[in-house]
Amino acid sequence: MVEAASDKWKGRKSYRARSATEQLPKDIPDWFVRKDVDADGQVAMAEFSSTWSATELAEFAAYDTDRNGRITPAEAMAEKEEEKEKKVSRSSGNPKR
Repeated sequence: MVEAASDKWKGRKSYRARSATEQLPKDIPDWFVRKDVDADGQVAMAEFSSTWSATELAEFAAYDTDRNGRITPAEAMAEKEEEKEKKVSRSSGNPKR
């Protein structure tokens, strides 16, 4: 069934396209928004740090799982989910079997 054009926009408050920053997940880590200087919805290496140490590089690499030099919202959220899972398993005291 083909959706009528008027139905597609029904209930929409605005026809303006949302920016990359506006499309970010609500629970994206604060550091991601701060470091996304050009507001393109991803954090490039140059945005992540202007000076690199082994620690900075390791932190960036932990997020940039596909090794393309950019951290996407999905990559940033995956790290956040992993931290949440670690907290839950520590607080429960019993690992899942």
